[in-house]
Amino acid sequence: MKEYNLKSYKKMRLWINEELEFQPEIKTVFTKTIDNHSYGIHNINDKSIIVEIFFPRNYSYYGLLGIKYSSDNKLSINININEENNLKYQDSLSYSDKNLNIGLSEEYSTAIMDTAILKLNELQIPSGNFEFNIAISDSIGSSNKVFSIITKILLELLIVRDYNFTEEMLEEIIKNAQN
Repeated sequence: MKEYNLKSYKKMRLWINEELEFQPEIKTVFTKTIDNHSYGIHNINDKSIIVEIFFPRNYSYYGLLGIKYSSDNKLSINININEENNLKYQDSLSYSDKNLNIGLSEEYSTAIMDTAILKLNELQIPSGNFEFNIAISDSIGSSNKVFSIITKILLELLIVRDYNFTEEMLEEIIKNAQN
């Protein structure tokens, strides 16, 4: 895991091909398969990425979302819905661990799915299995917008070959994700 302190007091953590110490039990899977998907221009190796963000605003934006990518001849997006509020994540970037919900609620799954479909086409990412497999939300600082931003960041990071990020590179990815 690498932690980045960015401009305007933003913080970001990245886990590349690493897992968190907990994996919530899957309640249900929201799946979308897209036929006739063009194969795209990027060559992506199988990998997993987890992004945690904290952006102080009027109400702070907070969220953690993970994706696993594996190549396949069709494009499928799977979102694991798994609300596990009895699990604890003590080391978050959020101001308060008291309001954290571990697991992805149905509330955010539609925003993630809609954003993923648009961004996959925009980035011309090849077919494969995109599994959004872990999430943490804050009952105060999380929203559909936050999870849409994190989804865009994750998909941008999938096409990067070199993971020696500078703060400037991450700032640019975040700026693009907020548009």
